[in-house]
Amino acid sequence: MRLGFYTFSFLPIIGGAKLLLHSLAGSLTDRGHQVTVWAPRARGRDDRVAARYRLRRCARPSSKRFGARQTLTQLFLQTWGRRPHALHCHGAYPVGYVGAVYKRVTGTPLLIRPHGADTLRGMMATLAHRGPDEEQISVENRAGLGTRHLAPIDPLGGRWPMTNEYKSVRAVFNEEVYNIRELGDGRAA
Repeated sequence: MRLGFYTFSFLPIIGGAKLLLHSLAGSLTDRGHQVTVWAPRARGRDDRVAARYRLRRCARPSSKRFGARQTLTQLFLQTWGRRPHALHCHGAYPVGYVGAVYKRVTGTPLLIRPHGADTLRGMMATLAHRGPDEEQISVENRAGLGTRHLAPIDPLGGRWPMTNEYKSVRAVFNEEVYNIRELGDGRAA
């Protein structure tokens, strides 16, 4: 199966979402899929990446107003005759917008995932041993919070992240309570 990943930032710029996408594309290639990642050129850097999948670089948009149209044109040209069976857009705008137009024209199945949710879920997976009973994630605007829950410590299952009464402030903290025996049932007050 030919799979396409389209992202607005990629290696050699290091970040959780970029490394996750690099790992996913490599894993799918190892399973026999033909994977292509489309990403803009890195300005002022050597943007070559040692990868088992196909990496196609495109020019960065020269205009915020017409950037999505420029990128869409490049995507059509690069996929001419080798259209992917499915396209995964790694981000909402502009790549999600470009992917939606590409789907409308070609009929290619489309998946759009924002960067933050992927990165946060990956980070939370590394903490699974700290709270194996429950995972809670909150992503709003450009911020994400996550926590793991250990039921024997808090059998009532308090909801995290904590919020104030207006839900305008959210907080996650290390919920170790060292004097839990002294607090007894009054800790919920």
